[in-house]
Amino acid sequence: MIGALVATLCLGSAATAAENDSAALAQRLEAGLRHIRDGHCDGADWTAIAQDAAFPKLSSAERAATYINLGACIGGSRQHEWRVLASKEPDAPPLAWGLLFLEAVDRRDTQEALSDLEADRRAAAHTGEAFDVVNDDGVYFLHNRLKDDPASKRRLLAVLDESGWTPADPAADPSYFWREYAGMLLRDHRASDAKRVSAKVTHPRQLLLMRLDNDFEPLTSADPGNFDVAYAAYATLERDRKTATTAANDMGAYQVIDDLRLLGRLDDALTVADATLAKAKIIDDHGQDYRNWIEDRRAYVLFDMGQFAEAIATEEAAAKLTERGGLNVSNAINLAGMLNGVGQHAEALAVLPPLDGPLSGYGAMWVAAERACAANALSNAPETDKALAFTAAHAGDNRNARVKALLCVGDVAAARQIYLEWLQDRDDHAEALLQLCHFASGKRAPFDATISERFDKIRSDPAVLAEVAKVGHTENLPLRGLIWIDFQ
Repeated sequence: MIGALVATLCLGSAATAAENDSAALAQRLEAGLRHIRDGHCDGADWTAIAQDAAFPKLSSAERAATYINLGACIGGSRQHEWRVLASKEPDAPPLAWGLLFLEAVDRRDTQEALSDLEADRRAAAHTGEAFDVVNDDGVYFLHNRLKDDPASKRRLLAVLDESGWTPADPAADPSYFWREYAGMLLRDHRASDAKRVSAKVTHPRQLLLMRLDNDFEPLTSADPGNFDVAYAAYATLERDRKTATTAANDMGAYQVIDDLRLLGRLDDALTVADATLAKAKIIDDHGQDYRNWIEDRRAYVLFDMGQFAEAIATEEAAAKLTERGGLNVSNAINLAGMLNGVGQHAEALAVLPPLDGPLSGYGAMWVAAERACAANALSNAPETDKALAFTAAHAGDNRNARVKALLCVGDVAAARQIYLEWLQDRDDHAEALLQLCHFASGKRAPFDATISERFDKIRSDPAVLAEVAKVGHTENLPLRGLIWIDFQ
């Protein structure tokens, strides 16, 4: 009896000591977390916590936090290992899976990235913590990578919807995600879910795409007030103004200028551009110089006003600046478009970068389109044929650039055929409907006016009108469509 009592007392003392050791270690962990919140990341402290004999006695959530911070404070070759260990804890926070999601995105492993997001959502439901993707750029990148994989894209949109995801950046608008997902839900006859998701669509362009498209008729006819595009344009302007006022960078000014252009408030747009350009330093969300893009927006406002010479001078100034610290291709393309618009085709050809330069597929198509426009006007057949051939071979990278190239050379029939096929595209016909709408027009440069006249022939073509009627309709809108398409 006495021996059994002594044994019990000894076991009790050992348990108390272990509990005390565990409590002390938990306090050290909490101190480490406070240091993290204060911006101090001490890898030695976290290593000591993980190697402490009491570490296995910590809660699952505490062990996961330790592994996460080992990865954050030490990193290196063991970073992935520590993140995996964190994710294996039963009470791992969503952050553990969010970090693995970013790793999978970096590896271009789309299926692993999707699985990590789904685990992220489950962890959020289990722990009561918020769904955590760490960096929204990974979400946008993954969505783009899945553009030709409808089933996987649906998984992505479902997890974003079910987790209540909203971008951390208040200036970001994921309305196009929700328009896509609402369409998927309608095709599955889940009308109530589609209605709920469609309520998250706030951007005027996305609302117009839905309003024009017969696929969304169950939603647009039931609640037409929810698809008031003009109201949405004003609401977006007010939201973007508020966001730009409080932002730590100047990217919001770009959006406010375009919001005002869309509404035809050109004087106000010019005021915003000039006020932003008066700042000594203009930066993007990465702290890099952003002046070229505000100059670019100012140039387009002036072009909208018909002040073509001043607009071109402003775009020339933008093109002389760097783009994200490197070669400025984008502003050179925009400058060429303006020069072509006013008929200065030789100057346009001179400012365009070569097609074999460091260009994205999308950018290369605009270079080829503007080259076709300029070369054709200059009766340079070899250069025209070369540029047109390029746009034909790479049309999938930028359908709008292919259309502009064809309109520039006067091949309305070939451009018309693109829209006939576009309207038959099950997943993208709404974009064709939008482009075929009639928007408010302002002062047009001479050659741009010619392009517009040629495009009007496509809008009024009986075969095009017949295809439009099969999938939706077009409208006459008071908004300035040049914000959304490159010809009207």
